[in-house]
Amino acid sequence: EEDQDCFVLADPVSLSNQVFNNLISNAIKFSPSGSHINISVKNVEETVEIIVQDFGIGIPKDILNHLFDYRHKTSRKGTQGETGTGFGMPLVKFFIEKFGGKIHVQTERDGTSFRLVLKRAYVQDDFSDTKFAG
Repeated sequence: EEDQDCFVLADPVSLSNQVFNNLISNAIKFSPSGSHINISVKNVEETVEIIVQDFGIGIPKDILNHLFDYRHKTSRKGTQGETGTGFGMPLVKFFIEKFGGKIHVQTERDGTSFRLVLKRAYVQDDFSDTKFAG
């Protein structure tokens, strides 16, 4: 079951524009027309886990081995012939690590799952005391 209030330590603009935009657009790009994408968010102790899962074509091993390395060509055409730069996933990893988090990828022939683990943010409640959100 997903939690209602999940707050992470991250820059919201970079998290949205670089991380989520790349993960979700890739999930769409490498999925067949009419399939779906699952996105789940949950608090896990002092972290928040975000999972972006598609049911697309998966990532070939030769690309997977260098997925987060901008020095290797990892770009390939999507299911509808879409092109990419190959810089999206290295940027995702860069920002996740700058936020103090980790990224894990699992891929099969029938889809790929990216699991982000970010530090859970503390929030101030009525200026009384600091507590975990959620």
